[in-house]
Amino acid sequence: MSFQKLPFLSLIFVVVLLAVGSVVEHYSCTAAAREWVYVAPWTLGLWAVAVVTGLWQVWKRRRQLLCSGVLLHVAFVVMLSGALLTHAFSIEGRLELHASAEAVDGFIHCDEEGRAQVVHFPFAVKLDSCAVLLHPNSARPKDYQAHLRVIANDHSYIYKVQMNQPLRRAGWRFYLMNLQGQRASFSVVHDPWGIAVTYLGYALFLLAMLAVLCKREGRFRILFSQLRKVATKKPPQVPEVALLVLLFVAAVSVLAYRGICGGYFPASNGHETLLWLAVVVMASALAVARRISGSVRMGWLLGGIVFGVAWMFVPKESPQSLLPVLDSPLLALHVLLVVVGYACILLASLTSAQALFRKKKADHEETNSLVDRILLLLYLSLFFLGAGILLGAVWANLSWGTYWSWDPKETWALITWMLYALPLHAHSVSLFQRPRFLYAYCLVAFLAVLMTYFGVNYLLGGMHSYA
Repeated sequence: MSFQKLPFLSLIFVVVLLAVGSVVEHYSCTAAAREWVYVAPWTLGLWAVAVVTGLWQVWKRRRQLLCSGVLLHVAFVVMLSGALLTHAFSIEGRLELHASAEAVDGFIHCDEEGRAQVVHFPFAVKLDSCAVLLHPNSARPKDYQAHLRVIANDHSYIYKVQMNQPLRRAGWRFYLMNLQGQRASFSVVHDPWGIAVTYLGYALFLLAMLAVLCKREGRFRILFSQLRKVATKKPPQVPEVALLVLLFVAAVSVLAYRGICGGYFPASNGHETLLWLAVVVMASALAVARRISGSVRMGWLLGGIVFGVAWMFVPKESPQSLLPVLDSPLLALHVLLVVVGYACILLASLTSAQALFRKKKADHEETNSLVDRILLLLYLSLFFLGAGILLGAVWANLSWGTYWSWDPKETWALITWMLYALPLHAHSVSLFQRPRFLYAYCLVAFLAVLMTYFGVNYLLGGMHSYA
């Protein structure tokens, strides 16, 4: 086996372990999945092999790689380093407080081996009051609110804690998780190093991906320039364009109806995210209708299928206000980024299917055009899906105190991202230089998207099962 294939082989084994871990978590528990899969020595070892050998490959090819490519790989190392610091040094626990109880200065923390110890804060906290805020003329909760009194150095400070608005004090963070009468449950987190390093990795990733997409001499811009030179063989048919526009307007109208009736940005469940997926697919087809032959037909066919599937998952209740944890401005951006990423993967997979099963063999020029189109879509999908995953991690850290909890939806989104990143490394994995292998791979890898979108919701569950 060639040494340059070792990082990719390691990542493939990691993907398999992550998939197994999501199943273990469902049929056992999160603690078992973490112990035996997610942070097990063999999984961490595979990550380490991938990092070390990957960095070696980047160093060997440093003269061929652009600065953006090097920075992108460094970003992954920084993110994994932050995750390792969080795993090694963070402290997490639960704190139960009652409004009639005295102030406390710590909580009982159980480590991974089940040993209990008392962890103290450099201050004391007391629950003054808590309440459930309701929507006007409704019994649905709008937010959960608690007032915490922090006592330090003979001084007293009162802080308001709500969903997506934790208390931060001296490196400790308190997240409101549950209310019952005048009793409140908080998630307490102390992560002195991991979050800062991880967020630095996120920033480097976004900066590197933007550079990859914008660099004039980069591969993405070269692919884009080549496709712009390819003219359509024939203009789109008017009836097909009309059908595409009709479906697009219908999907947008349904989303507008749900948003107006519910009073929120319509991206809170599977039905609405599928509608957004259909909208993005059809909008993309309209945007390139004059440039890429067959795009309109692909748009109304694929967008129509997704639009139809969305109606299989219509919620039983009419549009209602959001759950408090979802009532965040990050919801719209997170969902749209992820949906655009999945739409690009969907288009790349359909292009692969058309190329793989076509009756007439494509000539060399047409084959190159198809491959360029697929790779272009994969670049876009990795940027948007990656940005959506990272923004979701930031949101999770604001809401629950952890940027990565190995929820099945998170895990399978990461699996999808890793699988579709492999074809962009054809210089190291020569199989991807064969067009038919690339077509088949993209088509088979789409099973991970189906698992992320539908399998998790109906087989594995989790915090994201509503979406």
